Amino acid sequence: MFTMVVSEITPQRFEQLFAGKSHVYNTAEFSELNRAKTDGVSYLAFEDTKIRGGLILGRRGNLFCSPFSSPYGGLVTGRSHGIAAIERMWRLAVDHAAANGCDLRVTLPPGFMDSDLSAKSVNVLTRLGGVPIVEVNHHFDLTVPDIHAAFDVKTRNQLHQAQKLPYIFGELVPEPENIARVYDVIVRNHTSRGYPVNMTLDDVNATAPVVGARFFILTLEGVDVAAAQVHDPAPGVAQVIYWGDVPGHSSSRPMNMLAYRLFELYKSENYRIMDIGISTVDGVPNYGLCDFKEGVGCRPTAKFTFLFPCESRRPRT
Repeated sequence: MFTMVVSEITPQRFEQLFAGKSHVYNTAEFSELNRAKTDGVSYLAFEDTKIRGGLILGRRGNLFCSPFSSPYGGLVTGRSHGIAAIERMWRLAVDHAAANGCDLRVTLPPGFMDSDLSAKSVNVLTRLGGVPIVEVNHHFDLTVPDIHAAFDVKTRNQLHQAQKLPYIFGELVPEPENIARVYDVIVRNHTSRGYPVNMTLDDVNATAPVVGARFFILTLEGVDVAAAQVHDPAPGVAQVIYWGDVPGHSSSRPMNMLAYRLFELYKSENYRIMDIGISTVDGVPNYGLCDFKEGVGCRPTAKFTFLFPCESRRPRT
């Protein structure tokens, strides 16, 4: 067996090696856009007889993070590797963090993004001693023959109520004034529910062209009642970053209508998955959010985060 080594490379070299081989959050372009949110970004390449994979780490104090400003990170491999090679890469990443006096925090993509790499990474990171946090991530399977039938009975009835109202659903051109319009709805929704909005409006505007962001609005009698920001992280996968309705309109079921129209649109464009994101915080479920997402036909999958405290180990030889 050839010895695998890890080296730091430039973002330009990382992009040359791994362009188009992973999701958008594992690109140098996205990482450089968010570099200011860290104390530094490291681009790692794992190599034996050839380059086997890569990893982007953002440093914040004594913590290396993958990702450091997105929903998930993880390895970039380009092709399937046996679990022994995946183990060598993760072992080197863990030791790299320890050698720099840092903890390591890794959040993997949901399993539907790359089930082969995900399953192997979960196994390896568990055996290497990572402290796991298991989030519940929901997604909608856009290959279902009938979106309406995927909703449960109660939610279908609520959708029927909403469909009797003069809702207008539309996609907005991603210009600053339109992005601000969607953002305003999201802020009002999150503020009313006590949820944080982690992206500023400037963040959204800067990120939109890099991630292929699309912006949607739902109006009722001329009033913006719900909105969504959706990214395009990988072929065939759409990802809801933010969605929500404004206070005072829940009886009109705008979220049922918004979900249905988004699923309908992306299905018509031949996407296979709409990722709705986690319904937990540090593993603790938001029961109402879980019920809503499953009511509109979303399926739960596990999304893993692993923490490796530096003080608990020494670099392996």
